[in-house]
Amino acid sequence: GSERAARTGAVGQRAKEGVLINKSLLTLGHCISVLADMADMQAAASAGRPSSASRRRSTVSGSAVHVPYRDSVLTYLLQESLG
Repeated sequence: GSERAARTGAVGQRAKEGVLINKSLLTLGHCISVLADMADMQAAASAGRPSSASRRRSTVSGSAVHVPYRDSVLTYLLQESLG
């Protein structure tokens, strides 16, 4: 977090780039998590069992699923590759 940013000595534009990279990586992890939950729910439905995604906190609710591809440039560019 901010403690590491202070240790690196990054200021100005370089610090902003670091923030944007961290945001992109966080969004990528969130997209992968939602996609994994969707795959788990589909596998569970085809096997006729409850999914582990329904037992943990998830953004997958009902039939409406939002994968936040547009929350960062990285995930927007990787949208087709991710699923």
